[in-house]
Amino acid sequence: MRSAEPHDGSVRSERLPLPPAVRALEDALPALTGKKRQAAEYFLAHPEQVAFGSLRKTALAARVSTGIVAKLLYTLGYRSYEVFKGDFQEWVTGTRDYFGIAQAEPQDRAAGRTLLQSIADHDMANIGRTNTPGNRAAIRTAARQVEAARRVYVMGMRGASCVSVYLAYQLEFVRPDVILLDDAHGTLVDRLSDFDPSDLLIVISYYPYTPITVKTARYAAELGMDVVALTDRAESPVAVAAQNLTLTFSVSSPWIYNSITSSLVLAQALVAETLAALGESAMNWVNERDRLLSRFSTFDR
Repeated sequence: MRSAEPHDGSVRSERLPLPPAVRALEDALPALTGKKRQAAEYFLAHPEQVAFGSLRKTALAARVSTGIVAKLLYTLGYRSYEVFKGDFQEWVTGTRDYFGIAQAEPQDRAAGRTLLQSIADHDMANIGRTNTPGNRAAIRTAARQVEAARRVYVMGMRGASCVSVYLAYQLEFVRPDVILLDDAHGTLVDRLSDFDPSDLLIVISYYPYTPITVKTARYAAELGMDVVALTDRAESPVAVAAQNLTLTFSVSSPWIYNSITSSLVLAQALVAETLAALGESAMNWVNERDRLLSRFSTFDR
C-alpha cells in the first residue's frame, strides 16, 4: 500500500504493508500445530480484533487460552502482547498506540526481568534481523556512492536526528564535503537550493515518518541525485524515493519508543565500508583530521 500525504502536511498511511508481526505469523504458520495454529489463523483472519482487543478478549474470540497466546508470541519472538498488538494497530490504522506499550513493563517486572534486560534482548534481536545478506550488499553499493559523490548530505529528524549526527560526523573523518541537514534557524529548505545531481543524500527515517524528510528525499530523487535510505521497512516513503537502495533496520522495542540501536549498527558499517572503498585517500584524510584535532588539543590524550 502507498503512503499518503494529507493536506495538513503530515504523513499518514492507508493500510500499510505487512508489519513484522504478520510476517512472523505467516512464516511460522506451516510449522504450527494444535491450538497455537488455531490462534495464528484467527489472528491473520481478524487483524482488527488483535489491533483493538485485549489479550483476554482476543484469546476468547480465537477460542484458545491466554497461555496459548503467550506461548505463540514467545515462539514469534514477542515478549509482550502490547508490542504484538501495536504492529496490528499500525497496520490497520496507520498509527501506533506507543504509550500502551508501556504496559509491558509491569509484566516483565512480574516475571523477574528488569527493563534493561528486556530492552537489551530486543535490541540484540533487532541487530540479528538487521544483519541480512540484502543489507550487506546494499551497504557496499552505498559506500561506492559515498565515494563517487561530489558532496554527501545526511538527514534525519526528530528521533532519527542522533543517528544522522553520528553518521555525518564519522563520514567527515573519511572524506570531505559531508553536510548534515537539519532545520536550525528554519533554513533547511533554503539549503536544498545547493542540491546537485552529482551529490548524494542519505536519509534516516522510521515510522512515524517526518514529512520534511520524506519531501526532501523525493525532491533529491527528482533532481536526479542518488538517495540512500536507512529505514524500518522496504516500502517506507523514503525507501520509495531511494529507488531500492535501502538499508532496513528493526525498531522493535518493549518500551514506549522505537529502538534505534540497529540503525546505528548500519551507520557504523556504512562508514567502515566507505573507508575500505576509499582506501589510501580516506586514510590520508583521517590522518589530516587527526593532526588538526591534535593541534587544537580537541581530545585529552
